[in-house]
Amino acid sequence: MGKILIAAGGTGGHIFPAQALARRLLRLGFQPALVTDRRGMELGCDQIGIPCHTLYAGPFSRQSWVGLLLAVIKLSIGMVQARVLIHRLAPVAAVGFGGYASLPMMLMAARMKLPTVIHEANAVLGRANRLLAPRVSAIATSFRNTSGVAEFYQDKVVQTGAPVRADIVALRELVAQPLNSNSKIRLLIVGGSQGSRIMSEVVPVALARLPSWLKARLVIVHQCRASDQANVEALFAKG
Repeated sequence: MGKILIAAGGTGGHIFPAQALARRLLRLGFQPALVTDRRGMELGCDQIGIPCHTLYAGPFSRQSWVGLLLAVIKLSIGMVQARVLIHRLAPVAAVGFGGYASLPMMLMAARMKLPTVIHEANAVLGRANRLLAPRVSAIATSFRNTSGVAEFYQDKVVQTGAPVRADIVALRELVAQPLNSNSKIRLLIVGGSQGSRIMSEVVPVALARLPSWLKARLVIVHQCRASDQANVEALFAKG
């Protein structure tokens, strides 16, 4: 089987579905390689037993022309790196999972006439995938009706659902314990990389307003950014 490049932005919402696809491709006999940025590498993308590569990329700032110029420069460098990588690896296809770090590879793969697929995990097409939509061979979606896909690209759309890691699928086998009037209530609070800050600011304050008898039953696990941890802990301690 041939090599397939998987390009993904450096946050969990992009990297984890990419990891799930990579593992599936390995089982099918393909040779996947993950392409991301430094943040993606920090998420442990190199722990799934496949080659990982980093390319230059940066977010397109709407606030400053300097930030926009820097993003264009990084994208240009990243596309040169992508071209070199494609020549070296000779992949049979490229798959993108969104995020600005996926742009250099997917733009270059489309320019070099490789079969290309982008996957949109959300109900609204992301900015990077909107830019890629007219250039790729196919668009995979998690939802039946994904907003932001232009009418003249609809023939490219295939609803595939979201790739899920095997260890997450295995959680379906866990049996929830029934609650009684004295049971502890375990509450898991999670937010995406862009939505986690508002969760960290609002949820602890909201929970503090619950009746004391109910708060005494709560066992809370709150996932937040490392930079927000001290503030979140202080809010929970105050509540």
